[in-house]
Amino acid sequence: MNRRFEDRMARATPRIRILSAVVRSSGIFEGREEAVRAKFREIAQLRLLAHCKRSIIIGLVIGCSIPARPLLRPAGAYQQDAPPQYREAAGAGDPLAPVQAQRARLKKLTRKRDPLRWAWAQNDLGVALFLIGERDGDSELLEEALVAYRAALEVFTRERTPLQWAMAQSNVASALAKLGEGDHGAIKLGESAAAYRRALDYFTRERAPLQWAMSKSNLAHVLVALGQRERGTTRFEEAIAAYREILEEFTRERTPAEWAAAQYGLGMALAQLGERESGTASLEAAVTAYREALREQTRVLSPLQWATTQSELASALALLGEREGASARLEEAIAACREVLTEVTQEHAPLIWATARNNLGNALAKLGEHENTTEMLEKAVVAYRDALKVFTRERVPFQWATTQNNLGTVLFRLSDREGETTRLEEATIAFREALKELTEESWPYEHGAVMGNYARANAALARRRRDAQ
Repeated sequence: MNRRFEDRMARATPRIRILSAVVRSSGIFEGREEAVRAKFREIAQLRLLAHCKRSIIIGLVIGCSIPARPLLRPAGAYQQDAPPQYREAAGAGDPLAPVQAQRARLKKLTRKRDPLRWAWAQNDLGVALFLIGERDGDSELLEEALVAYRAALEVFTRERTPLQWAMAQSNVASALAKLGEGDHGAIKLGESAAAYRRALDYFTRERAPLQWAMSKSNLAHVLVALGQRERGTTRFEEAIAAYREILEEFTRERTPAEWAAAQYGLGMALAQLGERESGTASLEAAVTAYREALREQTRVLSPLQWATTQSELASALALLGEREGASARLEEAIAACREVLTEVTQEHAPLIWATARNNLGNALAKLGEHENTTEMLEKAVVAYRDALKVFTRERVPFQWATTQNNLGTVLFRLSDREGETTRLEEATIAFREALKELTEESWPYEHGAVMGNYARANAALARRRRDAQ
């Protein structure tokens, strides 16, 4: 292909399958279809940016309460530009049709006779499996996707096809990150981080600055998730450093959407670091980062993105208010959550709505504690019970458990003020429920906090029952 054609392709949008179909039907490059298709894939990967696709919500212990924190899902390189028919089929009557189509394609190919086409078919099979597995929360399909991506890596080696190797490493990392949401997630997340680091060996800032920033951002997302599975702050500090590097490349003037996403990610990492530290500097920096992100993520242009970031801003403000003993911060947090709830509904965006209800409950509980008022604590109970209408154990077990803990915390405080045993019994039940998911093996930091709450509630209940005899 001549240089002029390559330049034209480099300016093309990454609609690989559509463009390849046009090339095939035109007959211009008859007999060279696979080379053209491969070139389009290569250009698309080098132009692809990470998009803000929020699919998981990760919590963080805040004293005795835990805010629901949405985390950007690490975006796999190729699957983010999956053929449109894959995503359409995922909502159609036969969601497995793309998988069946790719398996049929693989039956016609052998690695020995046509290794590159075989490897691309394995990659495409992985994409189809990943998209459906992600949508349905099906870990078996995600494991199958991982197998397919790793099969592609048997052909896409760093020595022979470095770009395709780096892409496949990103896909492996994305599948591992999604699997890392389940039990024993720290192992999968650690493997995901290692795969993203391998991809960054090729996607250097000098060679491909935007792709370097994308992969760096994906790595930072995973580091934050991994930090939540561990004790200590090292992972959060690594993520903060990564986001600050990314913001040197993603400027507001050149890439406003990506700059805002990086500011949001930076805010997430800073807020979680700030919770585990004793001062307020990291929390104040988190508030600044969220406010920066909201300069681009406006309610008018991207309401769901705005609602997510606004809810996180409220969570950081509530933490600051608690640390500083400042009612003004807590009232600002409550107002921010209520503003979110005027934009999103349980029907329209249930997870964002439930996150805002949980974070509202946290702010109300902190204000009730600070001002010594039962009314705010009662309102917090209502907010948590609302959140649990969406945060079910079957759907989002971690969020269900953390909200159970938050509910138990407020019920415990109410029982102290009212001297009512029923509240204390309800609190004990809520903590016991939370511990079913927040195990020491999977969530050591949260497990320790909830175990402390459960022990205190049990001891208080035992005393109350002795006194009643």
